[in-house]
Formats: sequence, C-alpha cells, structure tokens
Amino acid sequence: MHGNPLPAAEVYHTAVLNPAQCFSDPDLQAAKVERNGILLPQGGGNFSSVFRMRSADGRRAWAVKCYHRRIPDLAERYAAIGSALAAVPEFWKVGFDFQPAGVLDPATRLWWPIVRMDWVNGRSLIPWLDRNHASTERVRGLAAEFAKVVGSMERNRIAHGDLQHGNVIVVAGQRIKLIDYDGMYVPGLPERTHEAGMRHYQAPTRIDQGHLGSAGDRFSARVIYTSLLAVAAAPDVWTRLHRQGGEHLLFQDTDFREPGSSQVFQALLGMPDPVARETRQLMRDLEAADPELIPPIDGAAAIELAASRRLRPKVSGLPAWLAGEPQAPAAMTAEPERTARDTSRPRAADTEDLPWLPSRAARTSSFPPPPASPPPPLKSEPLTPEPQPARRASRPPVPEPVPFGKAWGPQTPPRRQTPKRKSARVSAAVPVPDDKPEPRRSSGNRALMSILLVALAVAFAIAVYLYLNNM
Repeated sequence: MHGNPLPAAEVYHTAVLNPAQCFSDPDLQAAKVERNGILLPQGGGNFSSVFRMRSADGRRAWAVKCYHRRIPDLAERYAAIGSALAAVPEFWKVGFDFQPAGVLDPATRLWWPIVRMDWVNGRSLIPWLDRNHASTERVRGLAAEFAKVVGSMERNRIAHGDLQHGNVIVVAGQRIKLIDYDGMYVPGLPERTHEAGMRHYQAPTRIDQGHLGSAGDRFSARVIYTSLLAVAAAPDVWTRLHRQGGEHLLFQDTDFREPGSSQVFQALLGMPDPVARETRQLMRDLEAADPELIPPIDGAAAIELAASRRLRPKVSGLPAWLAGEPQAPAAMTAEPERTARDTSRPRAADTEDLPWLPSRAARTSSFPPPPASPPPPLKSEPLTPEPQPARRASRPPVPEPVPFGKAWGPQTPPRRQTPKRKSARVSAAVPVPDDKPEPRRSSGNRALMSILLVALAVAFAIAVYLYLNNM
C-alpha cells in the first residue's frame, strides 16, 4: 500500500456505482450494488465502509469492505488469518478474499485494498432478540450455540478481536456465523492490535491498552453469554434493560466503569443461578489486568438453565401455587421443622397463644370429665322380623296381535287406534310392576371420572415433590 491518504467514503460510493471500471475482480465487475433509495454502506465502523454487491445471475452476494483509514500490516494479517482458518473446519467461518489492489479511485487513478467476504443471510443479535426474546428455548439454545463457537476458537487459540452484536449473525437452524476479521488474532500475529473492540463489550483495560492475544475474547464473550442467559431466564429483561436503538445488548460501558452503581449488574445479581454466578464472574473479570487471567465461558451454564426450567411445570389450567415457584407457608419459613430428637427448643405455638384461639388451659377444661365407672352393657333383645308388604301381581300377558284379514275382513282397512287418556285415578285391579330396570350408567362418564382422578393425583404428587425439594 502506497503512502497516499486513503479515499474518503464518498469516493467509494462513486466506485461501487461503476463496478466495471472501478473493480479489478471479474466477479465484482459484473456485479451490481444493492441499494435502498439512497446509497448507504451496510456497515464498516470507523475504519471502512461495507457495500453489498450481488452477482449478475443473482445467485451470489458479497460484502465488499473498502478502507478509509489505514490498518498497519493489513495484507500480512489477512494472509496469516487465511492460513490459520483454512486448517479449522468449523461452521462459524465465512469465506473471504483480500485483494491488495481491488478498487480504483477515479480521481487519483490509484488502486486501494478491499476485502470481499461472502454475504451471510441472517440476523445480527439485536434484531434476532427483538423477534425471539420471548421464546425461552430459542434464546437458551442460542446461548449454548454461542458457547460452542467460543470454545472452538479457544481450542484453536483464535480470538475474533471484536465480538459484539453486529459481528454475530444468526442463520437458519439457530447456527452462528462470525464476520469482520480485521482485528482477529491467530498464532503468529502480535498480541497488540489496532482493534480495541466496541466499548460496550470490552473491559476498560482492553480499550486503554489494546491487548488481544488468544484470550482477548473472554471478556466480550462473557458479556454476550451472560446477556443471553439472563434473557432466557426472564424474557422481560430484554425490554427493561435494553435501550431501543442502542449499540449494546444489556451492558454498556458505563456499567463496566461503575459496576457498583449499575442497574444492570444489580438486576442480574438478583436472578437465580447460573445468571447470578456468571454476573459475579463478570465483575471479577473487570479487575483482571491480563485477559489470560479471565476464565473462559462454560457451556454447562446453558444446560443448567434448561434443567432448572424443566423442574418448574408451566402447565395451563393449574393453580398459581403449582404452576409457579413452590413456596413454603409462612409458619414453616419462620421456624424450621424440628426432628424427633430436637426437644430442647419449644415451638412458638407452645409458648404463645394465638389471639383468636382460647388458651391451652381453657381448651383442656372445656372437655367433659371422664365417667367414674363404665356404662352398663346394652341388653340384647331378639329382633323380630318386620312384616313384608305383599308382592304386587305381575303384569298380565299381552294378547297376540290379530291378523288383518280375520279382524276386519279383506276389504275393510284398519282404523287408527287413538290411545285413551289415562285417568287420574288408578284402579286397584290394574297391577303396577315394581321391577323396573335400573338406568345404565354411560361408560364414557366412568372413563372421564377416572381420568380426572388420575390428573388430580398426578398434580398433587408434583406439588408434594416440588415442595419437598425446596425445603
């Protein structure tokens, strides 16, 4: 790279509008820049501008990064990064190509370097959480996936250098891709770098000193990991602690400089483990002078969070005391239960009478005294059987129907017989049968009653189990 100053961002706007004359890459010469009304870069930060270019057939797209601030040893860095990533078969990688003379400045006729990176179709962390923060399982799964990505880089001694929401892309299947490798560290590169990272994800010592190394991502990784765990444990944390339009998840740089008065730290420390445990570790990480002293994140926290949520049934239709967190009654929380051998300490109910209950002496004296002698035994008298009512006469036999031809003749049609009205008086001569068949109960009602009884028994067993576990 020659010593002339790099072009301004406006120069690159003109170049991408004329790709055939301003790009040296044949694919980019035939490509077309994508724009929404006014041509704006898709990102890039303080050092560069990124434009999205699509191939002529529309099947491929690239993120073309054009630099307007110098990065020391940029060509050597990307050569080392490309060699190191070629030996790492991981999903989070994105293909790229560094071109030392990739774009032409039309005014000076000088060629400048670019990075052509494959465009990743997905959402960065903030838009993804805006859409999915209410889904506990999705956020917890993303936290587990993020822990796997960071663990892969730890094993290969690679540090991204700028882990933040815009460089973490969530693609289909809740997988993660990492983009923007300008500040990446791989073995063989110096540990001091120009890239300090976004301030909302870095410790103040990293911003002041610019230290990276293979452990340079541990603080920013815990910031993202703790935020994802907190949102997975309580989705309303996202709406309460994330500022709309802010370039951060939950934590900001002011929280790292004054953690004692931070509302975010106080809120997350009050949550159950593993969120509170990771938050305490993040506060200890702030005091570490060297990133090597910071422990890497542990993916077991996401598994622990999933296990803790499975122990809390969230079944619709159950009462609040069963569907939510089981809590012990006030009497049990005020005084622990004594064992059979613990008789040295009296109970509160034994020493202090309740105001709405009579005293122990009054309750004892209210019972009648026992009799002086047992009562005489009852005399057994022979039981005489009661007279049984006379059985009613049985129903008389029904006469057989008379054939049509014999009763009215072959030419006479039968007349319609109208039933006679029943008289209010019941004649004593007409017998009334008493052996009416009992109504049969429906088998469906019996099955429904059995299901309800089983459901009540299961609900009671769950409540007892949760209560005993929390004692």
